[in-house]
Formats: sequence, structure tokens, C-alpha cells
Amino acid sequence: KKGVTVDDTTLRWCSSRIPETWPNLEASSMGSLRIFQTWTTQWPEEGRHAAWEGLVRFVKAKGVKVLVGTPVTCLKGDDEKTWGWTKEFLAMVGPKHVMGLAIGNELELLHNHADAACVAELFSGGRLWKTFTEHVSEFDRMGFSGVPVTSVFTASILTDRVRVPFMEDPKTGLVNSFLLDAIRKYGKRYAFSFNVYPYFDPGIHLNPGTTDKCSLDLPRVICWDKPNCLGPN
Repeated sequence: KKGVTVDDTTLRWCSSRIPETWPNLEASSMGSLRIFQTWTTQWPEEGRHAAWEGLVRFVKAKGVKVLVGTPVTCLKGDDEKTWGWTKEFLAMVGPKHVMGLAIGNELELLHNHADAACVAELFSGGRLWKTFTEHVSEFDRMGFSGVPVTSVFTASILTDRVRVPFMEDPKTGLVNSFLLDAIRKYGKRYAFSFNVYPYFDPGIHLNPGTTDKCSLDLPRVICWDKPNCLGPN
């Protein structure tokens, strides 16, 4: 189902005013949402319930499913507090309306703005895996045991090596090891999730001689089942 990612401004200030239909497609209703986090320590705590209530009303009224994110960062204390809020939100929305739980987002890029000790603690030191399994266990005890779990990465984790298809570098992230552990423990319940950014691709262009048409390159951006599709490549 078509859906959108809810930005932080919308989540905090106007969560009940998310568009009900997909932009420019009146017959296509909004079927899914993604939220990166349910709240942040940078916002006043007392505002969260009003924001959640607006979002939950929208989700339940429209039959929407939500991919709920919770962060894993270098600030362990903040992560634990945010996870507590995430559990509050999950209890409000209920299993019927949760598409999946995303624990961590683009952690392979953390090395770009964090010190090496933090990256080592998360991957080599095992904090990411420990956090992931503990969160999933709590998630299950809340009644979500049938809901998929994931950690979202970018396409930069892909390699050209058959035996090690994903990033495996202690300086940037032992992603291949993490994914192997996840599949061994959770099987098909673990969902591979990627943030794909076609607008960053220098090989995608507007149709020659136009300023608002992209019908020539669009097919390979939105497909998954052909050799030239952007996603599989």
C-alpha cells in the first residue's frame, strides 16, 4: 500500500492532519506510514500524548499500518528513554496497526559523525545486537510477536562480494554479521529494509528537452523484477 514517512515537524505539531489520499491520486488512499521515532528527548515530554492521540485516531480511522522506529545512537540513556516512549505508543496503537518495528536507522553511516569508540561499542562490542534482541523480547511480551522486526540501512551496505554481500568493516559497521545473527534468530520475521534515494543517483535524468517529464528513467526507479532496476542493483 502507498504510504509516506512522517517527518518530525508533522509528528510533533500536526499528526492528525496527515493527507488521507496519496498526492495526485485521489483513488489511492494512504495505507501505511513510517515514523523514525515516537518522540525525542529534545522535545518537551508533556507534548507527546496529544501528538500520539492525533496520530492514533488517524491510523485507526483509516486502517493504516505504521512502521514504528526507535533509535540506536551513541547516547544510550537517550535511547532507553525513547524506547520507553516507543512502548507507550505501541500500547496505544495496538498490533493490528503496526507494520513492523525498526530498531536503528542507517547505523552504517554513524561513523561519519560519531567517534570510533561509539561505532566499535555498537558493532564489535555487541551493543547493537544486545539492544535489538532486548527490544524485540519486550515487543513480543506486549503482544506483537507476529509483527516483523528490522533495522534500516542504506544501499551503501551492499558489496560486490558473493560470500560477504553486506558491509563488514569494524571501522564503519559489521553489518553482515548483524544481519546473519538476525536471520539465524528471527528467520523470515526479520525484514531487510533499505532507505533508497533515487534523487541522489547522477544517472537519472529528465527526458531530453523537458523540464517536468521523467518517463524514460522512471520505470527502472520503481521496479524490482528486472536486471536494470535501481533497487536490486
